[in-house]
Amino acid sequence: MSQWIVSRQGQQWRICWNNTLVAIAHCHPHAQELMEELEPGVFRWTRTLDQPAQHQEMDVTTCFPCQYAMIPAVSYNGNGWGSDRDYVGFSYQGEPYKLSWHRASVPGATYSGGDGFSVSMFCEEDGGCSLSLLEEGSGRRHRLSWPEEESPRYLAGGHGGQIWGGPITVQRPPRSKFIAYLVLDHDVAPRTGWRKLLDTAWRMHVHPVPCWYDAQTIRQMEIAYTKSLYTREADREAFSIGFTWRDGQWVKRDVIQYEIGWCGQNASLANSLLAYFQETGDTEARDMAIGVLDSWVKHNRLENGLFRVMLDDLPQDKLDKEIQDACNLGTASVQFWEAYDRAKACGLDRPAYAQIAQGIADFACRIQREDGCLGKGWYRDGSLAVAEGTVGAFLIPALLETYRRIPDAKYKNAALAAHAYYMKELEENGYTTAGALDTYCIDKESSMPLLRSSLDLYALTQDPDYLRYAEDAAWYLSTWQWHYSTPYPEGTALRAMHYDTFGGTAVSTAHLHIDPYALHYIPEMLQLAEYTGHLIWKERAAAIWQNATQGISDGNLEVMGKKRPLGSQDEGFMHTRFGDTFQVSQWLVAWPCAFRLEVLRKLGAQISDLESDLKRDT
Repeated sequence: MSQWIVSRQGQQWRICWNNTLVAIAHCHPHAQELMEELEPGVFRWTRTLDQPAQHQEMDVTTCFPCQYAMIPAVSYNGNGWGSDRDYVGFSYQGEPYKLSWHRASVPGATYSGGDGFSVSMFCEEDGGCSLSLLEEGSGRRHRLSWPEEESPRYLAGGHGGQIWGGPITVQRPPRSKFIAYLVLDHDVAPRTGWRKLLDTAWRMHVHPVPCWYDAQTIRQMEIAYTKSLYTREADREAFSIGFTWRDGQWVKRDVIQYEIGWCGQNASLANSLLAYFQETGDTEARDMAIGVLDSWVKHNRLENGLFRVMLDDLPQDKLDKEIQDACNLGTASVQFWEAYDRAKACGLDRPAYAQIAQGIADFACRIQREDGCLGKGWYRDGSLAVAEGTVGAFLIPALLETYRRIPDAKYKNAALAAHAYYMKELEENGYTTAGALDTYCIDKESSMPLLRSSLDLYALTQDPDYLRYAEDAAWYLSTWQWHYSTPYPEGTALRAMHYDTFGGTAVSTAHLHIDPYALHYIPEMLQLAEYTGHLIWKERAAAIWQNATQGISDGNLEVMGKKRPLGSQDEGFMHTRFGDTFQVSQWLVAWPCAFRLEVLRKLGAQISDLESDLKRDT
């Protein structure tokens, strides 16, 4: 029996936990109001007007001091971390923001928590409204308003400087019925009370997104795309960072051309080609992979243990300013360990691969601060360029992989200290930072190594705290995952592609578009499901895979009038008014291909579970 008590008093719905007033829903004087409890703490609030109307507001005021507030995938306690422009605070020049329902990863969702209570509000899947979160004394006023508006301005662009647009209003026919969903919880921490919101929205909207192709077909496509990225210069071999449209054709980008991790993923692509050779005997794949890896060793290995993360041939003045970042370095170490093993399995001895992997781990041990912080980026001489940002956690898996192979306690101790430092950031702030390397803000990517390293540390120590930390990271990652399908108007690329947002993940508070990055942690989500027995992590992994198969070209796919190369896929799907609204980025970058191949080589036959329908009975 629910301990939530709802009573109508005048023009208010008063919602109490036992005898404690938690929230007040404000009624309309000329409407029928219905408040139904669907399950404990989850309410459907239906308002039916006497006459159809275009304008309407449904407000809920909290009755506790707010300690943490969120608009999932848009604002984490008002943002403000870093130097990139995003929605700082919940108003602009004293006017509350109205944001379209499709900006948030749960439709129209707002959350606030404090004093052991939490309140969330969201709308129906097809939205047509705006969300606002207003300060009301020490509490918050959650608002859904019709019609859809974005005011007084909205974040409309990212790369090369953020662009603000607005205001804008989207008129729809008048309506008589308006619906809002309320999710209340008790005995919860303010920075985690939103989990019930995510779980409720997931159960309401979960559905299969049919894979465009089966796993084996995808693998063949992506091997073909990897080979098309392969580039031979006079003194080096590498995989291009991606294709861009220029002068009426797709061409490889000619600046920042080659990268070991992050967008370029040269080491991961090489490992996938080596794995492909091991299974098929494709000598072209093997030779490309070894040629690329050997080029990186020849040109980028530094005596101080650092490793240059770009392979572009640059003049000395630019080399001196170049930053070697933790994301690329951590990735390089883990991937070079794998490359060492795979090369040996192919009959090739490459001790330099292992030396590079260990050298990066040794560098991390040397530069680690006493509080556990590893840093974000360094100049080639090893001097610190940027200290803060959870992205430093990308070095933790490298430390643990090195410890697995070389059981020197310094690697384990450095990993433990770094994990404690960066996990504390997530626990105390309610967000992680600086993982999307072309921004400096709150983001999704920086929490992935916390999920991975938490699972690694649990496997190493069997300490249940690390399993709890892994779920904390997985829940935070899930705030960026789309819990519904956004409808798109005729004439847009996303409508023409029949693109389904469900399961995709947004990038950061400064880059409001969906990408397939979550591919990178599918194996970890499945491992977490196995360790905990919680089905939700397997479901979320399946949704990620299904979503990320959309838009892969079979060589004949035409998007926005441009025929696309075999195996290519966009980096960005503009699910909201950001960049080219409801269109695609037209940037056929290497990393989605690399991450899909990485999932396939790690999971093998397990991938069939992710191809099948999501199984929860809704």
